[in-house]
Amino acid sequence: APEKAAHAVPAEGAEATDAEAEHIEKPKGIDWAALNAKLPYEKTPEQKAKRMQMFKEMDLNHSNKLSLAEVSAAMEKILEEAGQELKVPEVIRMAFNVAKVAAQQAGLKGSEDYVEKLEFRLLLQYTREYFELYQLFSGMSEKAGNKYVGLEDFKKAVPLLKEWGVTLENPEETFKSMDKDESGQIRFEDFAEWAMKQNLDSPD
Repeated sequence: APEKAAHAVPAEGAEATDAEAEHIEKPKGIDWAALNAKLPYEKTPEQKAKRMQMFKEMDLNHSNKLSLAEVSAAMEKILEEAGQELKVPEVIRMAFNVAKVAAQQAGLKGSEDYVEKLEFRLLLQYTREYFELYQLFSGMSEKAGNKYVGLEDFKKAVPLLKEWGVTLENPEETFKSMDKDESGQIRFEDFAEWAMKQNLDSPD
């Protein structure tokens, strides 16, 4: 699987005030240990055995491949058991699609519309990573459940992003690079594409 880029090098730059920093609340209620245990993506014999059993249980029609619908149903249950109350189909859909692209880039030949066993580890890994990023993204907006983040909210999240390992020298330019349709708002998909390149990691 392709490796993620190294952490962005901290640089001197604009930061939000203490009052703005208080606006951001860290994601709560997620049992990360439980989530990790339910997403066995590591390259160990034990984790592989758990993975294959998990694949078998998700493959309800015994076709040796999983549709997005099958993955979504199983993953939503797993996320709920780990303490996530909201359903986040964006996370599962993105993990599904990116896993297939990553597998193809690694030279693995699979079905165009389904995830097979050779791609399943990547699916679990990306689900874990995107779910973590979703918690960060959802904490940026003042409105709970808002699927978009504007420039001002993004600027207020600069201290939080620093805790996750990246210091923004120019938040406005960074936001502009994500706002490809120039709507003044970014979606989770836009943020996740940028964040994966920064190798953000949640502070424990």
